[in-house]
Amino acid sequence: PEYWSGLASACESAGDTTCANRAMQRTVSLAPMTPRYRWNAANDELARGRADEALGEFRQLLEMDPEYAPETFRLCLKYVGDPGKVFQTVLASRKNPELNFSYINYLVYHGQGADAYPVWQATFALNQTIPFSMARPYLEWLIRKGRDQEAVSAWHDLESRGIIRRPPSDSGGNLVFNSGFEE
Repeated sequence: PEYWSGLASACESAGDTTCANRAMQRTVSLAPMTPRYRWNAANDELARGRADEALGEFRQLLEMDPEYAPETFRLCLKYVGDPGKVFQTVLASRKNPELNFSYINYLVYHGQGADAYPVWQATFALNQTIPFSMARPYLEWLIRKGRDQEAVSAWHDLESRGIIRRPPSDSGGNLVFNSGFEE
């Protein structure tokens, strides 16, 4: 696969897209579980303007190696521009709350936190427990931006999954968590 990958690069440099495409396909067929070849294939699809094919390659890449998530999100959002489409195509078909939260937090940190709520809802629909540390950046962003209703809803989602627990002495109507400092 290394030689075929080199050939794909050489063909690309020479402007022979047919040769480059065939060599990249051969590379991936010889090493389908090697993330860097999948990364190259996805980028090759983006370079050719085939965003849907690239998103499919990125989806497979993240199944193999979630370490590629930040760069994958960056490229997908740059070329596709629609956070919802990126989520639906690259992440929604899997049951991976960690990767979903990686996407939520990526959106928050890159000024697109408003697009994170549907991903949040889809993630909680998976009915899987996650650590509070994964949800915290999004929750803090909601509070900072004054999105009080979404913040309360997100907090209730966390309570309903047992990720956070209200001390028994707190009344249900009290919005101050742990108001008696029992915990």
